[in-house]
Amino acid sequence: MESMIDVINRRVSVRTYSEQAIETEKKQKILDLLNSENRGPFGNKVRLAMIDLSEAEKNETKSLGTYGFISGARLYVVSAVKGGPGAMEDLGYCFEKAILGATGLGLGTCWLGGTFNRASFARRMNVTDDEVVPAISPIGYARDKRAVRERLLRRLATNPTSGSHGRNCSLTEI
Repeated sequence: MESMIDVINRRVSVRTYSEQAIETEKKQKILDLLNSENRGPFGNKVRLAMIDLSEAEKNETKSLGTYGFISGARLYVVSAVKGGPGAMEDLGYCFEKAILGATGLGLGTCWLGGTFNRASFARRMNVTDDEVVPAISPIGYARDKRAVRERLLRRLATNPTSGSHGRNCSLTEI
C-alpha cells in the first residue's frame, strides 16, 4: 500500500482527460470517501458530491462551464460548506483528502476555485441558500498528451517570473 506522503508527492494537476471510464470499484471507493463524515479541524461539516456528466448532452456540459481550462472530464467532485469561522479551511482539508484519495487510485484531479460556473455546479449539487461552492475538481484518467493550454499553464506555474516582469504570477488553479 502506498503511503500518503508518496501520494502527495505524486499528485499533479491534470487538465486534459482521456475518455477512459473510471472502473465501478474505483468510483465506489471515491463515493464512499465523499459520503463519509466530512468535518474539518475547525468542526465545520463539508458536503462533497460526485457529478457524473457521462450521459449529459454536450451543450449541457458546456453550460456547467470550466471556461476551457479542463477538457475531456466527465466526473467532477464538488464541494459545499456553510459560511462560518474556519469553514474554508475545513473545506480545503476535506476536499484535499478526497483529491488525495483519487490520486491514490491512479486518477487525475485539478482544484478549480475561480474558473468554473459556480451556479451551474451548485444547482447540480442542490446547494442550500446558506452554502457556498468554493471549489470543484474534475476526476479521471489523464490523457497521454497534454493540451496546449495545459502545457502553458504548467510552464507558468513552474516558472512564475516568465511573462510577469519579475512579479509572482497568480493562477486560480492549484
